[in-house]
Amino acid sequence: MIESYSNYEWFLSQDFEEYSGKWLAIIDKRVVAIGDDVKQIIQQIKQKYPHKKPFITKVRGKLSIL
Repeated sequence: MIESYSNYEWFLSQDFEEYSGKWLAIIDKRVVAIGDDVKQIIQQIKQKYPHKKPFITKVRGKLSIL
C-alpha cells in the first residue's frame, strides 16, 4: 500500500497533460506503460512486473476545481 501511495503522490506532482485521455501505469515513480485500453495495460504489467503493484490511472486534460 505504501508503494502505491508513493507512486500516487509522485503522479500528482508531475505534468502528464500530453497523455490526456490515456491510461498510465506507474511503478517506482516511473511510467512503465501507456495506452488507450486499461486491460492491455494490466496484462503488460503482469508480464513485465509480476511482483509489483502499479498505480494505474487515466489522465485527464485539465484539473477540475470543485
